[in-house]
Amino acid sequence: MKHNVAKKMLCLSLAATMGVATFASCGGGGGGNSKEVKFWVTGTDSQLEMYIELAEQFNESYGAEHGIKAKAENILASNYMGAVTNLIGSANGADIIIAQDAEYKKWIIGDYLADISDIYTVNPELSLGEIEPLTINRLRYDVSTNTSNPDDALYGLPFDPRPTALYYNKGLMEKAGIVV
Repeated sequence: MKHNVAKKMLCLSLAATMGVATFASCGGGGGGNSKEVKFWVTGTDSQLEMYIELAEQFNESYGAEHGIKAKAENILASNYMGAVTNLIGSANGADIIIAQDAEYKKWIIGDYLADISDIYTVNPELSLGEIEPLTINRLRYDVSTNTSNPDDALYGLPFDPRPTALYYNKGLMEKAGIVV
């Protein structure tokens, strides 16, 4: 898939702005040769507010400097994956999506996401701050070997508005013979 450098830069700039599960560059053509990119979002009211603010901050900073405008569009959660997969590659599709871990590799295998491994070459000043390499490497994937090694293709950047936590009762675990 061929991608406009501006779209890649938007993807990275938006992800880096938040500094934190998955922000993926689509193989769509929604923005075509124009300087407007479609950023399809879904989530709770507070997540949507954050995504819209993220697009606005991008538009006021990097976007303004480079003549690019990000347009955040809310897609209903119940139709998000269908809308993305049905419209990728069309003029009506998204340029940037948020991919859940559960769908991420399916979308790569289906050729719905673009390899953005050259992102650091395109923008050598890009810094993801203190994000652990393991967090970034889980967004790498080689379809032929089914691996996520540090040298495999990179398909997204970390962006986690929905953190996951595991809680357990240490006392009950110990009673069950499980050493914590």
